[in-house]
Amino acid sequence: MNTPKKEKIQKTLKITKRVFEECWREIPEYMAKKLSAIELAEYIQRHILPVVTRRMLSTPYIQYRANRRLIGVA
Repeated sequence: MNTPKKEKIQKTLKITKRVFEECWREIPEYMAKKLSAIELAEYIQRHILPVVTRRMLSTPYIQYRANRRLIGVA
């Protein structure tokens, strides 16, 4: 069975889907079309994965701020 390029890359890198999706957003579209799955996996591993993991570790666990309401007491 012919598996899509994204699935092959994710299995090669052995990373979670969330991290992989962050990495995939960083890849230019023309590179995704031009390079093979193995070449893209190497590119992600060398250039994109270190940046994405560093970014994910530096951001807090809560990414969205909750709107706070002022409750008036009568």
